[in-house]
Amino acid sequence: MYEATLESELDPDVQLYNPKLSEEDTLAKLKDLLKRVVQGSPFYQKKFREANVDIEKIKSLEDLKLLPFTHKEELRDAYPLGLQAVPDSAVVRIHSSSGTTGKPVIIPYTRNDVDTWAELMMRCYMLAGLTNQDRIQITPGYGLWTAGIGSVSYTHLTLPTIYSV
Repeated sequence: MYEATLESELDPDVQLYNPKLSEEDTLAKLKDLLKRVVQGSPFYQKKFREANVDIEKIKSLEDLKLLPFTHKEELRDAYPLGLQAVPDSAVVRIHSSSGTTGKPVIIPYTRNDVDTWAELMMRCYMLAGLTNQDRIQITPGYGLWTAGIGSVSYTHLTLPTIYSV
């Protein structure tokens, strides 16, 4: 379980979208992500090869249009863990769709995935105006939907007071 305090984790200067983050910085992060996904996933190695995508040739955010889409059917066809891009030892949580429209989609998460979802949800709560003086109740069924990770991961912590109340 992630035990850091939010006060130490949140930098008030980066809580919201930073327009000063250059396209170059964004592109570098995107390319790093794509390399990790392709390196770890035979599914995406094949998908990028078939689409003739060379990550090194992505030179601008406009080049995003070169990337192939992944469709829900492909997620189902890769059941159960055919899209996983990390070793099994890095998976700390697995969620599944209900399968009501077809075969369930299984989604493995790393510790970083869970923590990132939690931080994103916490930022949403803060943007909605919650402070450390508020209490909220989150009551999903325990067959959590994928976005539920963030809802339950940080709820035991106190939101920091960044804004005066």
